[in-house]
Amino acid sequence: MNLCIYGTIATGVETLRARVEYNMERGASKYCSEWKLADTGNNGFVWLGNIVDMEGMGAFLTTDEEIKWDKDNLSLIHISEPTRQAEISYAVFC
Repeated sequence: MNLCIYGTIATGVETLRARVEYNMERGASKYCSEWKLADTGNNGFVWLGNIVDMEGMGAFLTTDEEIKWDKDNLSLIHISEPTRQAEISYAVFC
C-alpha cells in the first residue's frame, strides 16, 4: 500500500531523513519496500513509501522510542492512505 505523509519538522528535513534511514536499518525495511523523502522548504516535507505490512509498520512506529522521537521533532503531519474504496486522510498534531 502506498502511503503519503506530509508535514513539518522543527529540526529540519535532514533530521527526518536520518531517522528514516536509522529505522530502515533497524528493521522497518521489513514493512516498507521503498521510500522517498522530499524537502518542500521551510522545514516542510513529503514522505512517500510502499508499505508491504501495515500492521507490522504500525507496531514498529508505536514503540515508546518512536513516539518520543515524534513528539520531540514533528510539528504537524498529514497522512493519506489510498484504499480500494477511497482515500482516507487525516492530520496528526504532535
